[in-house]
Amino acid sequence: MESEDTVLIIIDMQDKLINNQKFPIYERDKTVANIMTLVKAANIFKMPIFVMNQINLGDTIPEIQKLVDENPKAQSFTKSSFSCLRADEFVDEMPENVILCGIETHICIIQSAIDLFEDDFYVQIVRDATSSHSKENFESAIERANRDGIAITTTEMLIYELLQDAKSDEFKDILKIVKDMRELDE
Repeated sequence: MESEDTVLIIIDMQDKLINNQKFPIYERDKTVANIMTLVKAANIFKMPIFVMNQINLGDTIPEIQKLVDENPKAQSFTKSSFSCLRADEFVDEMPENVILCGIETHICIIQSAIDLFEDDFYVQIVRDATSSHSKENFESAIERANRDGIAITTTEMLIYELLQDAKSDEFKDILKIVKDMRELDE
């Protein structure tokens, strides 16, 4: 996977879902923090970012949207379908490598991953940057994706895969965001 052939797709990080008190998101804070790290990395690599919002659930949460707005290649889409690939206005042409993050893993993430995979895209689900309202639904979706041949990764593993070389121009900037992410984990 190389950054110039890759898109980061953020799915349904909307207030009515991510901050739902009745059905709280499993590991919510970690998920948000890791998505923010992925957006920062995408911005460093100058990768496109697609933000998907489910109809009637409002806007992407401000802490993520602020970082996305820094990316000149960012696009937002509204969808009614659970799979982003089935959204009416979704782009026809996009890079061959797709990184998926957001919520909920057992609904929109898995359906998007399966559709993209079946359309011959190379798909990676970022395990620590996706979640569901329950641990069981989250883990079941990750197991199914893995069983179906969809790659499962983590935020840090993916960032270094995109970086590829410590001599890269982006190395120092990437190292800083990875260190910041690790400090949050402590």
